[in-house]
Amino acid sequence: MAEKSNDIEATILAFLKWCLVPRAFERFERQAEYGHLMPELSGSLAHDFERKVRDTLAHSFREDALPNTPCIVICNSDHEPAHFTNLQEAFNEYSHLGEWLMIGTESRVGLYRDEDNWNDQFMIK
Repeated sequence: MAEKSNDIEATILAFLKWCLVPRAFERFERQAEYGHLMPELSGSLAHDFERKVRDTLAHSFREDALPNTPCIVICNSDHEPAHFTNLQEAFNEYSHLGEWLMIGTESRVGLYRDEDNWNDQFMIK
């Protein structure tokens, strides 16, 4: 079980390294070293994650453009990341909630929604 948890954390960190400005990634990387990645990441989903994403990777959301890739979802209301067979399935499950980040596990793509913009999520690709 620990190995699976480490794989999930490695996937999350690789995605964050790719999509976040370096200073923001370094903060999450330090938290991971102390075993605090998930609480730190979940806490940032409410209000400041969007400002940390590299401008060139943030795109308007189009539901018909969701790639068919497995994903994990980090949601402020969940204690552990949830696994889905594709982004569409995850979006259908979480579309009524705020404060989540969906990360494609086989491609560089993500979907983010904060707590205040329930109909204004954006793609990270």
